[in-house]
Amino acid sequence: MRRCVQPLLAAATGAIWKCAASLSARYLEERDIVGLLIGLLEEEPENVCANVAGAIEQIVKTEPKNAFLIKKANAIPPLIGLLTINNPVLCTYLNFYTFIWNKIIDSLSFFSHF
Repeated sequence: MRRCVQPLLAAATGAIWKCAASLSARYLEERDIVGLLIGLLEEEPENVCANVAGAIEQIVKTEPKNAFLIKKANAIPPLIGLLTINNPVLCTYLNFYTFIWNKIIDSLSFFSHF
């Protein structure tokens, strides 16, 4: 992405992070918010990735049932990939990724009963 747009992208992903607690699962799914966020993890600077990781954390932390959106977006591999980056902000999410993974496993076992 062009360098002049990166600060705007960092600000936008930061705003999504701060608003994520108030977004419903239906809104997130209809607009593929998680998919869009995960797409930013591939080629964006660390500050954008940190905001995306924070938004993903907030989405699941606010409503653990939203873990299915994370799985549906195939978000686990890119999130795990962040763990290789030596960035203190990103490293704080290490325990949370374990939390997300456990919620996904729990939700899969719940849905397998139907």
